[in-house]
Amino acid sequence: MGEILAGKVKTQNFSEKELKETIPAFRELTKQAGDDFVPQLTELCAMRGVALVIVPHLPGTYAHGATKWLHPGKAMLQLSTRYQYADIFWFSLFHELGHILLHSKKNTFIETGEKTDEEAEADRFASECLIPGTKYRNFVAKNRVTRESIKKFANEISIDPGIVVGRLHHDGKIARGDFKDLQRKLV
Repeated sequence: MGEILAGKVKTQNFSEKELKETIPAFRELTKQAGDDFVPQLTELCAMRGVALVIVPHLPGTYAHGATKWLHPGKAMLQLSTRYQYADIFWFSLFHELGHILLHSKKNTFIETGEKTDEEAEADRFASECLIPGTKYRNFVAKNRVTRESIKKFANEISIDPGIVVGRLHHDGKIARGDFKDLQRKLV
């Protein structure tokens, strides 16, 4: 399904340099409400040679992201609607961008939760792009985690507070239910 849809997306030729330079713009989009960011995100990707497609989750499958090179000048980045929270969407997007920027054009990557060295590397890439490690470690070390400290930190690094909450949940710094109201659901 993703390949068919991506084949119809008109893109410029892939530019690694331009894609890397666009990461701050992608981060800025994390602050937009609902899924209002999708047209801008799709356009930004297409201008850098990446056909972004978002497909419905297919019941019984565990895949929520995939990348594949359709030809040397065009990559497909496919995300599903399996997870409805913005922080998971954005982590998945940056994870898939990691595959495009770091790994062989010969490989296809399908995210099902299986961990390989390449998956771990894409996870690190996504984590670092969304919340730079040094800033995150300083935040955790210096602050008592509160709603206000999360919002302030998110504002300082120009990202949606729900992404900070998701990272804190993932790393076991706060309980799963803590600050759940800061995590936005996508429409």
